[in-house]
Amino acid sequence: MSILWQEAMLEAFRETTLRVAHVLPKLLALLTFLALGLAAGWLVKFLFLQVLWAFRFDALCERFGLGSSLAKTGMQQSPSHLIGRLSF
Repeated sequence: MSILWQEAMLEAFRETTLRVAHVLPKLLALLTFLALGLAAGWLVKFLFLQVLWAFRFDALCERFGLGSSLAKTGMQQSPSHLIGRLSF
């Protein structure tokens, strides 16, 4: 009886190992694409903020009154940071 039990446990372990072996590459691909997506999003946000600062977007918003309107709503961040967050 113990040999039958041992064979049943080994077979279950082999099946579980095979299932994990089939899922693991897909999981690693998912994590890789997730990391690449986050890195691309942060890069786009960084570049977008640099372009907005180069064109002095915050000063332009202040000239049009958008900065004071955002301050009245309780926004603590500058308009360029708000646009950067939306771009991510």
